[in-house]
Amino acid sequence: TPLQYATNLYLNGTLVTELTIPGTVTAVKDYAFYELNGITSVTLSEGVTGVGQYAFRDCGNRETLTLPTSVESIGNSAFIGCEKLTSITCKATTPPTCGGSNTFVFVEKSIPVYVPASAVEAYQAAEIWMDFTNIQAMPEVTVTGITLDQTTATLTEGETLALTATVAPDDATDKTVVWSTSNAEVATVDENGVVTAVAEGTATITATASGKEATCVVTVQAGEATTGIEQVEAQGSTVVYDLMGRRVEKAEKGI
Repeated sequence: TPLQYATNLYLNGTLVTELTIPGTVTAVKDYAFYELNGITSVTLSEGVTGVGQYAFRDCGNRETLTLPTSVESIGNSAFIGCEKLTSITCKATTPPTCGGSNTFVFVEKSIPVYVPASAVEAYQAAEIWMDFTNIQAMPEVTVTGITLDQTTATLTEGETLALTATVAPDDATDKTVVWSTSNAEVATVDENGVVTAVAEGTATITATASGKEATCVVTVQAGEATTGIEQVEAQGSTVVYDLMGRRVEKAEKGI
């Protein structure tokens, strides 16, 4: 465990005081940040499912701790000795399983522990978590804006386009996006933001999140008309179809 005896963490020569574990890390291993006193805040990103035993033991200067909805388990003594914690936020709707009674030893039990509103009673009844006396619903974080990866697009009839919406801030309480179209006869959009070009014309696709909107103007062009007989080369022969897809002739190549 290379950081077991380190007291500070540096990145490119700069002291790290706010530590964010990315979602590409699924688990924080045992002793990973043991006695790392230079850190004042720790945030585990979505995707992290577990925290090992003694992972953050005696990180005495940490003031805030944020756990994602994905976290499922916390090892014994993971946060023992973090006596300067002033708040804990756990976004998981199911209280993470704690590996032992020492998980939060020496952490003040009267500090606010913020959890999803629907899970307050579950935390109050869960082992280890019930030791905290100030478990409350997380303050709502309102949506401040929404953007799309494209604001204009041109499609041909029958083509599709997947739009991506980004809701700000990242920790907004409700990031639900509702999609709509101004003209379904020109272009439709599904619940995932996939636009389908229907007929020639213009339609505005709107993404809405908590009253904030972003739009993409979609221009649909008519597809190329196909006339006559279509021929397809297949295994050395010419296979001829009509426009309904029915085979009408088959001849050896060159005849």
